[in-house]
Amino acid sequence: MSSLNTQTQSRKERLAQLRDLKRKRDDESEQRESIVTRRNYDAESRQPVQGFFEPPNVNVVTVEDEAKRIEYREDSDEDDKDDEEQERGENWDLKREIADDLDKLEAQTEKAINKIVRESTKA
Repeated sequence: MSSLNTQTQSRKERLAQLRDLKRKRDDESEQRESIVTRRNYDAESRQPVQGFFEPPNVNVVTVEDEAKRIEYREDSDEDDKDDEEQERGENWDLKREIADDLDKLEAQTEKAINKIVRESTKA
């Protein structure tokens, strides 16, 4: 009987030691978690989580960037127009007059091509 009592007593002591170790680990992990808890930060390596090393908009074209690009293009187009006025050829006025007619013809050509393609796909 005494051997059973000693075994149960030693088992109780081991379980108490294991509980104490577990409590100490939990306390340490709680302290670590309370230091920094963020989705983009790895507490163990003390570095940002993969994918957060650069700002999220590094390769993204924003509206402001697009507006700057268009503004720059318009400025350069105005400079080009000034240059074009100086370099006009002999028939620039003729080209200007028939530009509307050419636009109409291009529209008619596109319609005809579309019609032909539709008819060929139906057949």
